[in-house]
Amino acid sequence: MDLRLGAATPATDDERAAVASVLGPPAGGWDGGERTAADAHVAFGGHAARARRHLLLPVLHAVQERVGWISPGALDHICVRLTVAPAEAYGVASFYALFRTSPSSSAVVHVCDDVACQVNGAEQICEQMEHRFGAEGTVPGSNGPGITWQRSPCLGQCDRGSAAMIQHAGADPGRLVLAPFGPDQVRSALAPAQPATVASLLAPAAAAGGARGSGLARFLPGGGGV
Repeated sequence: MDLRLGAATPATDDERAAVASVLGPPAGGWDGGERTAADAHVAFGGHAARARRHLLLPVLHAVQERVGWISPGALDHICVRLTVAPAEAYGVASFYALFRTSPSSSAVVHVCDDVACQVNGAEQICEQMEHRFGAEGTVPGSNGPGITWQRSPCLGQCDRGSAAMIQHAGADPGRLVLAPFGPDQVRSALAPAQPATVASLLAPAAAAGGARGSGLARFLPGGGGV
């Protein structure tokens, strides 16, 4: 496939490492590695390339969770590694609410405004979030509170709504689900956890559901569904 790549800045070392954590290191120049003289005389693709297209979502997750957003350079690198057209990869990355394609902070508060949460005051909560922390999507540094938040489709907490999820990116990514949710919970949830708290937050998801009415639902290591 003739990939039309357009990023002005190549993928960073962190982005390449995130991709390699899913796909492994490049096998050669046609797989995102360094081109050699031999690469000018042979091409790879066909079934071998198509057989890995299902890895697009896991790779996008890996970059999002490592860096906090999917840059044009990272997207181009993913396209080369998987032999996927940039338009297709961007379409996937821009479709899902938990992926970000613009610079973002390492922690983003996703506030559900889907139907079940709407009937439990989601619109009022979003208004309060905007009043306290600035407009949706505001990048820290451009507002006083330094907190990024955005509306989100369903977070799977319909029986506990309203709900929010804090998505943490970095070397040790994770997701903290808060349900029921209110803006007063944001700062304490983003504050550095004490050792005893960390132990409870990192409990396996199956055992960390929390009691109904508790603001904390679970802390999930990086991964999981979109």
